[in-house]
Amino acid sequence: MTARLVTAVCFASLLAMGFVSPSSAAQVCLQKGTIHGWDVTDNQHMVVNSNVSDKYNLTLMGRCIGLQFAEGLQFGGHGGSICIEKGDTIDFRQNGIRQTCVIQDIEPAKVEDKAH
Repeated sequence: MTARLVTAVCFASLLAMGFVSPSSAAQVCLQKGTIHGWDVTDNQHMVVNSNVSDKYNLTLMGRCIGLQFAEGLQFGGHGGSICIEKGDTIDFRQNGIRQTCVIQDIEPAKVEDKAH
């Protein structure tokens, strides 16, 4: 009982300080093998289509110049996970130059985002 209370208090403290988000409690798993399209919103945001109707919002670290012109993307990761995670990379070529962007955040798209 005491261990649960301590865990709950610690998680609440981290949540209040912004170190964790409510969505981090449930692991998001965008599987690399299920991606079939994407839309670039701007140089720091994109929506990735997975399976039939699943969409995920990705926030990229810094600005990812040229991503909107990429004809293909390669998602790279660490640890051999089948899921794309924060800190993983997106590699693409723009005018023959290989570029890499780092994923800062990933979350399932809201219902209104899926309509686009």
